[in-house]
Amino acid sequence: MVVTTTAIAFISSSLGLGLCGFLFLRAFRKMGGLKAGNKASFLFLLFVFGTALQHAIMGFGNLFFVNSPVALHNVVTVGNIFLALSATVGVYLISYLFPAQISAWVATTTTLLFGIIVVIATIIAPFSPFVDIGNSIDWNFPHWLEILIYLLVLINISALLCTSVAMFSRSKGYDVKVISFVLVIVTSLGLLNIFLRFILLSEGVGPARTRFFDVTLTIIGIVLFAGLLITPLIRRYIKD
Repeated sequence: MVVTTTAIAFISSSLGLGLCGFLFLRAFRKMGGLKAGNKASFLFLLFVFGTALQHAIMGFGNLFFVNSPVALHNVVTVGNIFLALSATVGVYLISYLFPAQISAWVATTTTLLFGIIVVIATIIAPFSPFVDIGNSIDWNFPHWLEILIYLLVLINISALLCTSVAMFSRSKGYDVKVISFVLVIVTSLGLLNIFLRFILLSEGVGPARTRFFDVTLTIIGIVLFAGLLITPLIRRYIKD
């Protein structure tokens, strides 16, 4: 079995996001769970777990089907389905947290329809992923599909950044603030990462852009683990 840097990157980020969701769930239960009537907290939790699941699909799909371009194509399709659903939840959550002139359902429906377009485009697009010389997955997307996927990922990460900022500023609980603050850091790094991968670095760069993307995504997973696990230990040590 070939273990690519892409598989390592997505698995590490999925585990970090999963830990984030678990710790937030624990904090949510301390506030009374569903009985607390905190719709924003529930949606935020759903959003984080949805994003973690999408990363897990991409990571383990890369791990087990690395030698099958057809299977990797299907992995991307399934991953984009969950990405579209996650982005839709994120946009609805933003509309809920920041009421504006536009209807929340208009923004949410528009995001969902765009996600469906991206999924259909992924299904019909002719691309054949392969392992490049840097041991990363080159998805070999057509340029037009790459732009569509970039926009959907941009929506998802931007929504996670905005909701994390809102949770940090509005929550009175220490645990929620720590989770939100760490998410603000990693989502900011994530926005930079996808901009470099999809926009700034051209095709002429070759495997360097996929390797850079994978390394940065791995760092994001590590930062999530370190921030969420070490910070509470430091706080406990200071109290003692």
